[in-house]
Amino acid sequence: MVASYTQQILLGLEYLHYNNIVHRDIKAANILLRDNGTCQLADFGSSKKIIEKTNANTKSFCGTPYWMAPEVVKQSGHNRFADIWSLGCTVYEMIAKEPPWMDKKEN
Repeated sequence: MVASYTQQILLGLEYLHYNNIVHRDIKAANILLRDNGTCQLADFGSSKKIIEKTNANTKSFCGTPYWMAPEVVKQSGHNRFADIWSLGCTVYEMIAKEPPWMDKKEN
């Protein structure tokens, strides 16, 4: 199932990125799972339209820490590749049953 969900999420991201939209908060909680095994991206409150097609970057700090790409945390400018990082963290969570970096949690 992980492979099927990942493929579906990638198709959704492909559509967004083709239309110059960066989701910016990919995580399991923002993926709706239907009874028939299909899933959909949800919660576009953090999404942003990138006006220019040339490697435009945004520097705003948004998303959820465990799933944030390093460039988002550093606020050095990010683009659609940050969504791919977050998807990787989500796939990890689907397999490990906990978000990545849990061992780095502050007490």
